[in-house]
Amino acid sequence: MKMINRLVVLFLALALTAGCASGRTSIKATDPAAKQVPKGDDYVIGVDDVLHISVWGQKDLNLSVTVLPDGKISLPLLGDVVAQRKTVALLREELTKKYTEYVQAPNVTLIVTGTASVRFDKRINVVGEVKSPQMVTFREGMKILDVIQMVGGFSPYASPNKTKIVRGEGEKAVEIIVKMKDLMKDGDVTQNVPVQPGDVVVVPESWF
Repeated sequence: MKMINRLVVLFLALALTAGCASGRTSIKATDPAAKQVPKGDDYVIGVDDVLHISVWGQKDLNLSVTVLPDGKISLPLLGDVVAQRKTVALLREELTKKYTEYVQAPNVTLIVTGTASVRFDKRINVVGEVKSPQMVTFREGMKILDVIQMVGGFSPYASPNKTKIVRGEGEKAVEIIVKMKDLMKDGDVTQNVPVQPGDVVVVPESWF
């Protein structure tokens, strides 16, 4: 638990520093990071990346798609396909194999036309007893239940009703206790509080 507290302090300090340096948390179109589009087959695809996929001679199969929060893209004929954490080369190879069921000798082209390029202060860090502790990208209107779902839910050792959101306000850190068990089991929607960019969500371990 002491280690988690140290991590919370570290992430919160970094978020506050980033906020002070930038003044605003939005990414402008003029930011170099927002414009940069990685090239090459070794690029690892992530959530919010924009992919242009085309099959030569098959106009109906040519489209641009965005990688959704669950890591998938939706394509004609194929339906949902996992794209996250795959290289451009690997995903292109998989799509080629899948399209062979519908197109003779398909020639698939896959190009990354846009990337997430999300700054630290536009993310929410989730630590403690969840299935996949990680940073998640903040979205407008996001609430605490959205965050927990994005990290796979609670681990078997979690104490959901002691979940807390640590938020930087100026030079201070404010803690918001959220009773997630009451929300998820009993339907107490008052516990589904909004989150903000830079929040740290802490899920402590149950002692029982």
